[in-house]
Amino acid sequence: MLRLMALSAVPNVLFGVAVHVARVRQALVFLTGLQLTFAALLLALSLLLMPRYGLTGVGIAWLATACALALALTATAPRWLSAAPRQP
Repeated sequence: MLRLMALSAVPNVLFGVAVHVARVRQALVFLTGLQLTFAALLLALSLLLMPRYGLTGVGIAWLATACALALALTATAPRWLSAAPRQP
């Protein structure tokens, strides 16, 4: 499991960048959506994989969730990276 979670550090970098960009721009809806999507997908995959694979299933779920969100964030990167920050 630890190996799978360590492998997920690579796609988690993109997730971390997106979270920090959202915090700097005060895009709370985007930030909340990211966090909720990660949590919901991780929980659903963990519940699906844990009965069959045990704790390794949670590691697989973590890696799959990180990769899925990284792919989605990569596909939409021009939209969330180039958006003009809000003026207070």
